[in-house]
Formats: sequence, C-alpha cells, structure tokens
Amino acid sequence: MEKNSKTKTFIKFPTQSNIKEEQHPTHQDVRRDVRKCFEDLSCYLMPHVGLEALEEEDFDGRIAKLNQKFVEHLRLLVPALLAPKNLVKKKLGEQPVQAKELFNFFKTSMETFKNMDLLDFTTFVEITARMSSQKALVVAKDVYLSTMDHLVREQSLDINTLEKEHEKVKQKAIASFLKENKYGRKNQRVSEEYQTKLENEVDHVFKSHFVPLASSQAAKKAGLESYEKAMKERLAGSLILTDQKFETVHQEEMKKALCVYEEFNANGKTNFKIFNQFQDQLSETVERLKHSWQALNISKLKIKDLYIAGAVGGAVGGAVGAAVGAAVGAVL
Repeated sequence: MEKNSKTKTFIKFPTQSNIKEEQHPTHQDVRRDVRKCFEDLSCYLMPHVGLEALEEEDFDGRIAKLNQKFVEHLRLLVPALLAPKNLVKKKLGEQPVQAKELFNFFKTSMETFKNMDLLDFTTFVEITARMSSQKALVVAKDVYLSTMDHLVREQSLDINTLEKEHEKVKQKAIASFLKENKYGRKNQRVSEEYQTKLENEVDHVFKSHFVPLASSQAAKKAGLESYEKAMKERLAGSLILTDQKFETVHQEEMKKALCVYEEFNANGKTNFKIFNQFQDQLSETVERLKHSWQALNISKLKIKDLYIAGAVGGAVGGAVGAAVGAAVGAVL
C-alpha cells in the first residue's frame, strides 16, 4: 500500500515483483502481462461495498443496500470514468472495439458476475477472452452469411450441392474465427465454447434460412419456366386470342405456375416468410410477363387485320376495274 497527498491509500498494480508461487497460474499471468495489455493504468480505491450486499443471497444491486460511503464514491467514480476527457478508444488485440462490442462486454460481465460472491483476476481474464471470442464469432458468422448468400442468389443449387457448399463455407468461417480470436484463443476452454457456438449457429441458419431460400428460388424459376412454355405453346404460329380468351389463358397458366412452385418447394415450407416472399415475387413476375405476351398477341391481331383489309381492298379494286373496263368496251 502507498499513501498519497490526501492520506488516502491505493493498491500497487500487480507486477512481476509481486508474483508468488502459491498464487493461481492465471493470477501470475495477469501480474506478468498486465502492463503489456494496457497503455495506461490508474486506479481508484473504493470503500467497502457493505456486508448486506455481500451476505444476502438475493442481493440484486439496489443502491439502498450498499454502504453509503461506497455509494458516495460510486457517484464520483462513474462520472469520472465517463467524462469526455477520460474517454479513450478501447482496443482488443490492437484492434479498435466498436460500441456494440463494448456493450456485449458489459453484458457478458453482468452475466458472469451475476452468481458470484467475489470478483478476481481470473474472472476478468475470462471476460476478456469471451469478449474477444464473441467479436471473432460475429466476424466469422458474417463471412459465412455473406458467402452463402452470394452463392445461393447467384446460382441454382440442388440440396446435395448446397450441403457441400455449406460445409466448405462453414470451415472458412471457423478459420476466420480462429484467425480473429487472437486473445480469446489463449483460453482454450472459452475459445472452444465459442467455436462450438459458431458451428451451431451457422448450422441453424443453414437449415432455417439458406435451405428454404435455395429451394424457393429454384421453385420460382420452375414456375416461371412453366408459364413461359405454356404461353409460347398457346400463342404458337399464327394462333391469335381475343382479349377475353387471352386473360382466361393467362389466369390458367398463372395458377399452374403457382402449383409448380409449391410442388417443387417442399424445403421452402420450413420458412413461411421466405416461401411467401418468393411466391409473391413469382406472381409479380408472371404479371409483368403477361404484358409481353399480350403485346405479341395484339401485334399478331393487328397484322391479321391489315392482311384482311388489304385482301378486301384488292377484291373491291378488282371488281371496280372490271366494271370500268366493261363500260368502256360498250362505248367503243
């Protein structure tokens, strides 16, 4: 202990000089490495928290049950910690920590401390390892999601090919996790826990999202092909439909296309949000295609009308010419 000018006491920071053999190995590591982990260190010694808070099993953090001296200093410490002049960019593994990651750090801390009677250095080391592992998990999961999303949307994959791609991208995500988790991987237990969590999460998102997404996309393609093929057959060659008949044909083929979509989309039904989304997209696309086929039908109808008009005009012209010629012959 050392005295400062205001006769208050503060504790020396753990250093190489106060490492003892009887200490826990993790405690020794902290004392040995603490100054390597932080660019600047300072402390604020708090009064005792109060026996009531320590002895009550159901203590939930209420200020009323804390030692008033502790509360007084808490109200001095917190504003000082959050004062703009004291705020510095937090780093983990030499990388800046984002606000969301810092929030997760506090959340993890609260969950870890919830059922503990006393905090020690081992706890803080584990929390930091968990924070690093969580950050690496988020990055790795994003690698998986972005890669799989690109694959599924750019290609039409059957379920067997999709499962193989899933395993490849999953390994890519795990490699990313291990690479990003520079601090957390020093704690093998925590690193393995979060790697297992990553694997479980990507397996879940594969089954709940990418399988129905790929299935719905392939089924939508099959539905569109069904509609296009049918309309091509219905309007083949010189066949022309009246407006009413065309609308009837369109509605019939749209229903068939939707039936094809549902028939080919058994895996898509595991996620009704995706299933309904692609079903709506199919209906909208078919409606747009309708206008193209309708324009073709109308153009064929116009050509037919012009042909009929030309034929009638030719017949009338021929009759008039014959009558004129007969009249001239009679005069002569």
